[in-house]
Amino acid sequence: IEIQTHYALAKRLLRQKLEDLPINLKWAQLFYVYGGNDKPYKLIPQIRKVIERGEKTFSIIDAERDFIHVKNAVQAICDIALQTDVTGRIEVGSGQAIPVIDFAKRYFHEIEFVKDYPANDYEPFSYFCNLQKLNTI
Repeated sequence: IEIQTHYALAKRLLRQKLEDLPINLKWAQLFYVYGGNDKPYKLIPQIRKVIERGEKTFSIIDAERDFIHVKNAVQAICDIALQTDVTGRIEVGSGQAIPVIDFAKRYFHEIEFVKDYPANDYEPFSYFCNLQKLNTI
C-alpha cells in the first residue's frame, strides 16, 4: 500500500486535472534547491543555527537526496520557459542522489553529524531527478 501525504495527493490530483486540459502545459518539478535566501527550516540554515548556539552535534537523516543550487535551478527554469518542444512535468535537479550527511559536510566542518533523524516511512531512501526531459532542452 502506498502511503502519501495530503500535500502529495493534492499535487498529483492537480497534475492529472491539468494534463486533461486541451493545452500544452509544462512545469518544473524542483528537487532539493539550496543557496541564496534559504528559508529558516531548510537544512543549511538549521545547521548554522545549531552552530551559533554552540552545539557540537546535529541530527541528520540517513538518506540520499538530489541537491541543486538555486542558480542552476533558475537557469533550468529559464530554459524550460523559453522553449516549446518539451512539455509536461520536467524534473529539475542534479540527477544524482548523494548522502545528506555528505552534502552537509561539504559546508560545515565544525560540527559532528549524527544520522539519527527519523525518516518518513513514505519517502524512499534515495530520491533523485530524472534528467531525460531536461537534457533534451
